This record gives sequence, structure tokens and C-alpha cells, in this order.
Amino acid sequence: SDAGGTSTCYLTLDKDCANMLVVNYWDATIGVFGVDPKQGCVEGARSMFDPNGGRKMKARHDKHVNHSQNDHSAQAERQADPHSHAVILDPYFGRIAFVPDLGMDVVRQFRYDPKTGRLTGAGTLRSGPADQKALGPRYIEFHPTLPMCYVINELASEVSVFEFDLHAAQQLLGSRIEDLEQAAPVLRLVQTI
Repeated sequence: SDAGGTSTCYLTLDKDCANMLVVNYWDATIGVFGVDPKQGCVEGARSMFDPNGGRKMKARHDKHVNHSQNDHSAQAERQADPHSHAVILDPYFGRIAFVPDLGMDVVRQFRYDPKTGRLTGAGTLRSGPADQKALGPRYIEFHPTLPMCYVINELASEVSVFEFDLHAAQQLLGSRIEDLEQAAPVLRLVQTI
């Protein structure tokens, strides 16, 4: 079996180590795979989310993209499609997944169901200031004791600081599936350095 995409670049285990969530960079897919509880081996795919809706990517793994250049032309090429970079579960409930998307300058949020292994899209938020372009979010990390997280915006060479809104998170988790895509962001930008 494989990770369900091209250039798998990140993985995380859920709190119970029942599932492994993976990100595939070149096709931007986010997959959830079962984990055998006795041996720890990865089992088959339980779900797969494709933010590009199955469309062929403009920038592809078989077409050279010069990542060392950070000029307007290189940025435009890198941001022609979604490019998921990581998948992190919130530290409070372990049921909200955050995926920085370098190509779209957003952090996607999902409701994660550990029993079914399903990720359900729950909207997006900008990875930095609203008036800025070519942010290129690559990674997100939660503070170990405060309701804060940090997003690296690779193309802008900045870090954006977000507050985790516990009330908004509880609302997202209690929402009906049909209302999730319009869910309010559970992260609120407070600073960019």
C-alpha cells in the first residue's frame, strides 16, 4: 500500500494512536490510515481529502519547480495550486485538524472523527495578514501550555501567532456536518513577526 499521493511530507498520530494522518505535498491530499493497536503497523486508508477536487495540478512532481528562488515568478508557480504541508491535531480535543496550505495562503481546518477516520472540511483561515500575498504557510505548532499556536509562512519569511478560541472549537465540534464548511475559524491572528 502507499500513502495515497505524491511526495508524502508529514504525518501525525492521533491521541489514541488509532490513526495516522498524512499529507502528500505534490497533490495536496490529506489521508487518514488505521494503525494496528497491537503491532503498530499502518493499515489501509480510512479516508482521503483532496483540496484540488481531483483536478490536475499545474505545478507537478514531474515538472521542475525551483524552490530556492523566491521571486514573484517562482512564488506564482508554487502558488498555482493547493500544496498541503503538515497536519496537526488541536491539543485540547484532538478532534480539529489544521493543515497549512502553501499554495493557497490558508490554514484548512477539519473536524476529525477518530472512530471513523474521517476528516470533514470546516473552512479555512488566512495564514497571516489579510492584505498580504505570497505567505506560503508550511507548518503549525501549538504552545505546550497556552491556547496559542504559531504558523511559519515560508514565502513571506514570517511567523504568524494565533489564539485558539476554545468556544469556537466547541461550536465546530458540535456543528451538523452540513454546516461545517461555513464554520468560524477557531484560530484568531494576533501577531505576525
